[in-house]
Amino acid sequence: MNHSTINQWLELSNLGIYLAQQEKMFFGALTKRYGLLGASAQFGMPGWDLLPSCSIIQVPEDVRMAPEAMAWIDASLDLLILPHILECSDTPYQVLAESWRCLKPGGRVLLSGFNPHSLWRLGKCFDGKQLPHPRQCLPLPLLKRHVADLGFTIESGRFMAYVPPVNSERALRRWHFMEAAGNRWWPHAAAAYGVVLLKRQAGMTILPELQEKLADKENAVVLTPAKVKAD
Repeated sequence: MNHSTINQWLELSNLGIYLAQQEKMFFGALTKRYGLLGASAQFGMPGWDLLPSCSIIQVPEDVRMAPEAMAWIDASLDLLILPHILECSDTPYQVLAESWRCLKPGGRVLLSGFNPHSLWRLGKCFDGKQLPHPRQCLPLPLLKRHVADLGFTIESGRFMAYVPPVNSERALRRWHFMEAAGNRWWPHAAAAYGVVLLKRQAGMTILPELQEKLADKENAVVLTPAKVKAD
């Protein structure tokens, strides 16, 4: 599935616009909290103005690269935004592994994905043409196993869009009551999920009294890795 196809569906169809509004709220609240603290990058959804253009690197608008082989050096990013990237990849685990490699300790991944077990599987959305086939979507339990294997911590998350797969504005308004009911009674039936992944890794901070010595070649100091007790 081409990511631009998903982007087009989210921008042009009534059901897609409905979901996109909820995802923008999810990402927007988080980028306001984390996005201005350091180096940030976003794959896809160029129309989603989540951060000022000067504060984020847009892929592929600013630079072209595959999410399975990111061009950034190790531990160079503070925030990575991946809306519906995993279901567009044949190797979603590799995308997550690359995200881990590129993030600094304490960095975060904000991602969204379609839930293959949602009510939408009963409609015609997940046909492999408008949206990915359900088998291309990453179920949340499998995502949790992948991120745990890599060392990520799931910091927070939410489900989004409990309405059935109707595509008229009138029908969406009629079924909107399911948002509150679904969040309480059947959260795993939502069409999509959003997740915040935190890279927890012991880092090393140079003490101020050593910085001057490091800058002085005559007083060079060799630093050795410290043993850190796990939490």
